[in-house]
Amino acid sequence: MSQPENNEPPKRVRLVAYSDSESEAEADDDTADPEPATGPDTQPQPPPPETENELAQIVIRLQEKYIHEYENLESRQDDMARQLEDWKGAIEDRLRMELKILEALVKVSRRLPLPEVL
Repeated sequence: MSQPENNEPPKRVRLVAYSDSESEAEADDDTADPEPATGPDTQPQPPPPETENELAQIVIRLQEKYIHEYENLESRQDDMARQLEDWKGAIEDRLRMELKILEALVKVSRRLPLPEVL
């Protein structure tokens, strides 16, 4: 006996999504298959290295790349630290100047007779 042909597509195994409500799990059945991802991260990867020498060269290039990135980050952090110190100095100078002005205003206001102040 031969088996009857089934024209239906094979059933897809559905991953169970555990959620608080059944409606979310049921909604997953109605969604279409996702489109394949595109972009710079999904470009075909180069074939794996065939020799230890090729692998060593890849590791060395990655190390050089990360060392360069680390040096750039360190340089930027140093620049930002210097800039923050400059800003801190400028703010402290401004606060000292404002304090002197306020002290002078208090001295002047103490010398004025009370009716003139009001």
